[in-house]
Amino acid sequence: MEADDDLITKRMKMHLLEKKGKLFYQIASDFTGYTEFEKESEAEGDEESKQTEQVISDDLFDRTFMKGHKSAITCMDWATDNKSLITGSKDCSLIHWDLESQKKLFFRGRKFDKAFEGHNDEVLCARISPNGKYLVSGGKDRIVRVWDIHN
Repeated sequence: MEADDDLITKRMKMHLLEKKGKLFYQIASDFTGYTEFEKESEAEGDEESKQTEQVISDDLFDRTFMKGHKSAITCMDWATDNKSLITGSKDCSLIHWDLESQKKLFFRGRKFDKAFEGHNDEVLCARISPNGKYLVSGGKDRIVRVWDIHN
């Protein structure tokens, strides 16, 4: 009986952490972007003194950090041109990110405000149409919304 209580307690803690946006899942245990090079130790000339090290190659990454959401991101979808993406969040909003110009287009929502045009609860999924003109989103408010991205 005590083992069942421990399992229930653990599940409740995990659910609470996930709801607060503080639960992180490990999505990869290995990374293929390593390069190997040989490093000689202090005793030069000795074949056994050479060591092979793995380091992450810096030329693999061109990182850009952009801020916009006020809560955890729940979904993301790339546009067909690979120059923009859409993200949905627990803050009831969607953001269309133009990665080249780093501009953002907001599709705002308000929590528990059903009179507002956007979502009134967390956005759970979002998808850009194949022609790149429309965005479809669904949320905890049980509403599917279709947005015109260019207007």
